[in-house]
Amino acid sequence: MNRNFEYSKKLIDDAKKLIYDLENIKANIRRSNNFSSVNFVGRNSFGNFIRNLKVNSINKNLQQAQEKIQKFDSSLILLDDGLSKKIRMPYKLPQFNRVSYKISDISWRIKMRKKQLEIENSINDVKAVLKKLVFIKNKNK
Repeated sequence: MNRNFEYSKKLIDDAKKLIYDLENIKANIRRSNNFSSVNFVGRNSFGNFIRNLKVNSINKNLQQAQEKIQKFDSSLILLDDGLSKKIRMPYKLPQFNRVSYKISDISWRIKMRKKQLEIENSINDVKAVLKKLVFIKNKNK
C-alpha cells in the first residue's frame, strides 16, 4: 500500500510537469502558426521555404511532446495499464509539399492548427489521468 502511495505521488508530480511542458509546446506551436510573413511573400518559392521552416518547427515541437508523453506513459503503465491507454499521442505533420493554389494554402494552415488542438487534447487527457492519480493516492493513504 505504502509503495503505491509513494509511486502515485511521484506520478502526480510527473503529470504536473508534463502538463507544464505540453502547455509550453502548445505556445511554441501557436507562435509557429503566425502567417503574416507567409501572406506577404505569397505562394512562390520563398513562401514555400518559409512554410517548410514552419512545418519543421512544428514537427520538432511535436517530437518533444511525443517523447515526454511516452516517458510519462512508461512510468504510468507500471501503476495502471488502463490509465496509460487514455492519453492520446499527437502525430507529426506530413512532409511539406509545394503550395501553388489558395485552397492548398488553406488546407496546409488547417493542418497546422489541428496540431495545436491535438496538443490541447493530450493536455486534457493528462489532466484527467492526474485526477485519477490523486484519487488513487488518497485511497492508498
